[in-house]
Amino acid sequence: MSGQAAARAEALYRATWPVFVNSFDQLGYLRDTLIWLKTHGFANVTVLDQNSSFVGLIDWYDTAKFRDLARLHPLGENVGPCAALNQAAALKSMPHIFTDPDLGLPASPRDDFVTRLFSLSLRYKAHKVGLALDISDAAAFQDVKVTDDTGAAHSIVEWESRFWKRPLGDDVYRANVDTTFHLWNPSPGVTAKDLRRRLFGRPIKTRCLRVAGPGFLATHRPWRRDDAMTAEEDDNYRRTAFRWTTWVGPTEATSPNH
Repeated sequence: MSGQAAARAEALYRATWPVFVNSFDQLGYLRDTLIWLKTHGFANVTVLDQNSSFVGLIDWYDTAKFRDLARLHPLGENVGPCAALNQAAALKSMPHIFTDPDLGLPASPRDDFVTRLFSLSLRYKAHKVGLALDISDAAAFQDVKVTDDTGAAHSIVEWESRFWKRPLGDDVYRANVDTTFHLWNPSPGVTAKDLRRRLFGRPIKTRCLRVAGPGFLATHRPWRRDDAMTAEEDDNYRRTAFRWTTWVGPTEATSPNH
């Protein structure tokens, strides 16, 4: 494919492929994410709202500025980020993008940003191809701890390092992806393991990749001291989202959803 043809394909993917953004009571994060998407040519964006109660966010949904960035799909209740991901898959069976709003997305995504995510999905037969999270600036979240299912506490670097242990080459890693920014491809190809699982009536496992390198690394904003959430939003979110949030205090976080 020529350079011009590749650029046209990338522009078409960004303009037409569905993007779903999970939303619950985080006006600043959501607004920044939608502006990033608009800036970089993503034009088919839907916000899945989980029965938000923050007045500032509810009012913003009813503005022309929001409608210029995305359409609203109310879920009617707070079902949690993973259930929202399933809602997105039910709405669109074609390849699409899903993300939580609380990421610092790449300032300069690569020119082949979506094209590469999709091509990696096909190459490695992966259903989910997401952005790796940058943990190089450990001082930015040195006071934050992640608590696993056993109650043990880990530093962010300790917790996230496991997602960097299985390189496949070219800044690509075999690693789980939950609701962090990713491309979902429902039909990436069938592997020999898939065929064996089908033979015995077992469901096919979701295969995931994380992509690092320039133009793909993201940050998880709630882990950082300079996350820029207003005090009003922060107070409201802590009161209402404890069951689902991955950020519950300045020195502790529950197991992340990504």
